[in-house]
Amino acid sequence: MHGGVLFFLKKLAGHFLMPLPLLLAVAGLGLLTGWRALRCFSRICLATGLIGLCALSLEPVSNALIRPLEMQYPSLTGVRLEALAAHPPKWIVVLGNGHSKRFGVPALQLLNGTSITRLTEGLRLQHVLPGCHLLLSGGSPLSGEAEAPILAKAAIELGAQPDTLKIEDQSLDTADEARNVYPIVGSAPFILVTSAVHMPRAMALFRQRGMRPIAAPTGFLGSVSASPLDRYFPESDSLMVSRIAIYEYLGLAFEHVLGYFNHSAEEAI
Repeated sequence: MHGGVLFFLKKLAGHFLMPLPLLLAVAGLGLLTGWRALRCFSRICLATGLIGLCALSLEPVSNALIRPLEMQYPSLTGVRLEALAAHPPKWIVVLGNGHSKRFGVPALQLLNGTSITRLTEGLRLQHVLPGCHLLLSGGSPLSGEAEAPILAKAAIELGAQPDTLKIEDQSLDTADEARNVYPIVGSAPFILVTSAVHMPRAMALFRQRGMRPIAAPTGFLGSVSASPLDRYFPESDSLMVSRIAIYEYLGLAFEHVLGYFNHSAEEAI
């Protein structure tokens, strides 16, 4: 299957399986089947949709979902960073996350919040580890301008030297990024910057290529509200965190299934 078609189908399926559309669809099914013959089924659907949305909007639930992913790799700070400074790698690879299309604004304002967080972490590490080059990765999913050149422009706006930047603008997803970064980085150690929740999947995909990434997670989303009352009332922020965690679990499952079929195909040859 063509890579672009597979990417589109994967994204489409992912959107349908997100908590809000999925649970609203279940609740809607309950409303549509409210006649007497299916009254029990209708009540189950309605209860499932409403209780599911409420639960995923609670901070303890969203934290329980996201923390097992975010806590697998610690931030690259302190003693670990000092040890790395003695023999810094050549590359800091920053994975993009998304951008918008607007005219007449700085490149930094085109990036979404996640991409800005990743880029600033890459620049922080480059400042601490002089001599490192930033490899900025991100293609143009479903047409449009690739993200990597926008990341590079934003990095220059924030003070980066152009001759320390390189772009990789052909990737549609993380698997593509691992495939396209390998010819540049090779098997030498490099720092990999991405969101903490995304790091387990990214590390697995890059290691599958025989690469040696050093995790530098950023953008941690798991948190505890200052007010105990806030933790037990549904909040849209908590629903967003649950959504991001579920998306990563689906991504890990997809890569596991895809890897299984690829392995089976290799054995059959």
